[in-house]
Amino acid sequence: MKDYIKIRFAERRDVPALVDMAYGFQDHFNKGLGDDLEFPPPGRLEQDLIRLHFSDAPMLQTLVAEMDGVGIVGRISFYRGWAATWYLRFHMSGFFVLPEYRGMKIADKLFGALVDLARSEGAKKIVWNLWRPNKVARRFYEKMGGTYLASGSPAEGDPDDVLYMQYKF
Repeated sequence: MKDYIKIRFAERRDVPALVDMAYGFQDHFNKGLGDDLEFPPPGRLEQDLIRLHFSDAPMLQTLVAEMDGVGIVGRISFYRGWAATWYLRFHMSGFFVLPEYRGMKIADKLFGALVDLARSEGAKKIVWNLWRPNKVARRFYEKMGGTYLASGSPAEGDPDDVLYMQYKF
């Protein structure tokens, strides 16, 4: 029987799981993609996440994927922005699914929930960047309807470049 996945906004009680996912993200980039990403120590990272998400003036919001009997297995973080040419837009700032739960369409559900939320608020697009060597992420975003903001092939250019993508409504 397939486990039930619920997508919801992160709550203060989810911060320990978000800290663990941040370090999982760091490991993914450093071991899997050869980067040198480094987050602050756990106590500091927890304080930063609380300040960014749950202060009187939060900068970020996060949707989490919670699996019955397991807990938080994925997250997608974002903030709202504005641009004269596109009016309201969402900026995706972090996306991660625990490795042992990949291939279960959790990423699809999280991205879809962000699209639904942005659309319901009248946003015209979601924008994000990703590291060029992250080919798995590039394929995922392309499959979900993401397009590149800059001209040229994602295979061209410096391998350490950042790519900019969008999902337009």
